[in-house]
Amino acid sequence: MGSAQSRRTKRNQRKNQKECTNSPETTPPQSSPHENLKQPINETTKNVTTTQCVSKKVETKPIVPVQEKPTAQVQEKPKTNPQKEETTKITQEKQKEQINTIQNDFNLYQKDGEIQPEGLAQMIEDLGINDIGSIKALWVAWKLGAKDYKINENGFRKGLESVHVSSLKEFKNCIPEDPLNDNLTGKRLFNYAFECNVEYRQKLMEKEDSILLLHQFFGENNEMVNKFITFLSLDSTKQLNRDEWQNLYDFITTIHLDFSNYDTTSDSAWPLLFDSFVSSFQN
Repeated sequence: MGSAQSRRTKRNQRKNQKECTNSPETTPPQSSPHENLKQPINETTKNVTTTQCVSKKVETKPIVPVQEKPTAQVQEKPKTNPQKEETTKITQEKQKEQINTIQNDFNLYQKDGEIQPEGLAQMIEDLGINDIGSIKALWVAWKLGAKDYKINENGFRKGLESVHVSSLKEFKNCIPEDPLNDNLTGKRLFNYAFECNVEYRQKLMEKEDSILLLHQFFGENNEMVNKFITFLSLDSTKQLNRDEWQNLYDFITTIHLDFSNYDTTSDSAWPLLFDSFVSSFQN
């Protein structure tokens, strides 16, 4: 038995030795360093990381540049020019004197703040004009802005200033000997004469006044004027209105005696009265 047991013991040892030799030695698997990176991030870890990043963010405020206070500039006092100041002073005194002179001259003839017809007649006489119905007297009234033979202070002042004078004494020297020598002045006076010879709020001039003024402006020997007066004297011819009167000056000074340059077309700018006048002589 002993030897038999000994043989079994040896046989078991050889079997165990063979099993140990055939079984491979196992080693724990080593993880690759890249495998850790591929593992999913735990939500808790993610939140912690995010919180840490947010907590590290520093809120910054915009930097406002500091404005430098402007340095006060010391303004130099303008240099005075004694000569210029003296000239300015003299000019101002002269202007004041002129205003006073105009005021005094106006007050000589005014009544209730205006120069009335009686005062205008006296002033024209003092200016050396004997005939109040003359063209020279009409020029004075026109220049001083007379309306209904009345002159206010503003019109009086502007009239003197328009001829660069400051007194009636100086104004007297500005009155033209014959105002009609200048065609433009003559036309303005002709138009102004209508205003002076029409009653208040009236629109037509009396025939007698029209004839008198036509002779006064153009004389009694003007053929065109005499033809028109003949036509105007007809009972069928009405009194002249403002538009007809203002066109009459150009008609007399530009239209030929035979009416050859008178426009008879429908586009003519002449008032209808002149069409009738021309037709009456052509027929």
